[in-house]
Amino acid sequence: MAQTFLKLDTGVTGTLPNANFSGGKVLQTVQHTFNTEQNFNNTSYATSFITGAITPTSSSSKILVHFDSVSANNDSANSYSKLKLYRGGSGIGHEIHIDRIDDNSKVTYRYQPVSMTYLDSPNSSSATTYAVYRFKQGGGLAYLGINGTQSTLTLMEIGA
Repeated sequence: MAQTFLKLDTGVTGTLPNANFSGGKVLQTVQHTFNTEQNFNNTSYATSFITGAITPTSSSSKILVHFDSVSANNDSANSYSKLKLYRGGSGIGHEIHIDRIDDNSKVTYRYQPVSMTYLDSPNSSSATTYAVYRFKQGGGLAYLGINGTQSTLTLMEIGA
């Protein structure tokens, strides 16, 4: 598709409107960091150690939630894990499915970077808690924050 450019110094006559571009600005950022390894073997979603809160300045603000960590599943056949973001006790966004990675059919596991990002509309100006929930299916254990690698949960308030 061809791009069309409008040169404001030669292509426009008259007065441009005085627009208010106040929406979409980052109003505050809160980052929670964790240097703890956690293993889990639950068969339904349960909270992890990765949790944090932000207090929006307005109920019309959105919260950009971003999570980063390193994950792995152990050497059990048919094992996988899932991660999902939660606000309070309610799941938001899509879950991430993490498969076990084989090394030439050897019994081993590999580190895998994982991240999730979701733009939430909590419709609240009260303290709002976000958490990463985890779920494990199959035998053995799954891990977050392997060997104390840093996990982060970043919460950014975006003005409406």
